[in-house]
Amino acid sequence: TRSTQGVSSAASDVYKRQSKNRTCAEIFTRDINTLKTKPLRRVAMKKLLAALLVMLGINAMADDINLWQKSTLNSIVQKGVLTVGLEPGYMPFEMKDKQGNIIGFDVDMANEMAKAMGVKLQLVPTAWDGIIAGLLTGKYDIIMSGMTITQERNLKINFADPYISVGQTILAPKKHAGKKWSDLDKPEYT
Repeated sequence: TRSTQGVSSAASDVYKRQSKNRTCAEIFTRDINTLKTKPLRRVAMKKLLAALLVMLGINAMADDINLWQKSTLNSIVQKGVLTVGLEPGYMPFEMKDKQGNIIGFDVDMANEMAKAMGVKLQLVPTAWDGIIAGLLTGKYDIIMSGMTITQERNLKINFADPYISVGQTILAPKKHAGKKWSDLDKPEYT
């Protein structure tokens, strides 16, 4: 009887003789059923599987590289500038100080992002009604302006996870206590 080591060595010798002067495609597409023993078929299957895995791995890496090259993040790094669109009238998130500088929570977040990326920050003040159009046309890389996620907006642009949640509530005099909002949605109250 043959030992396992002897079979592997014999299979390797057969493989070397058969594969001499053949292309890769010819080697791996030969009819596996022509191999007479189970160990030889196993060797051929393992080599075929290994070749397929290598090819798939190379394709996956190439796809990742292409994705990175086309990404907004790569573009920002290449330019050396993070361009942020915002509407500086939504206090305390973005507003202008007495000197006309744009300040606020969103500006602080944008500064930290630019710092972490090792790039400069450029703020682009934009009217609210054109802020999404500005992003879509490449006027800036990101919007940081207290935007609520809606279905309509989500179909046009991608949203990050919210970094703050802000609710809205009605403040009314005590005489209106216990009334629903629909009771107060009348011309005499607005």
